[in-house]
Amino acid sequence: MISYVLCILAGFVLPGIPSSAHLPWLQFFPGFVWLSWGSFFLGLAESVVYGWYTAVVFVPLWNYFHGVPK
Repeated sequence: MISYVLCILAGFVLPGIPSSAHLPWLQFFPGFVWLSWGSFFLGLAESVVYGWYTAVVFVPLWNYFHGVPK
């Protein structure tokens, strides 16, 4: 979520960044359009969901393969 907000801010603060730098947002966040308030909050919610999904999948795998006691 922090990375998402920082990247959006960088798009405003550094207008010299080519628009191709924003294309991954369109790929990874369905419904994201550069940039409206609704799209900003949609991307923010999607980044939180993706973060939780990654944690739910990879933390148990990490604990299992690295022998963390239960």
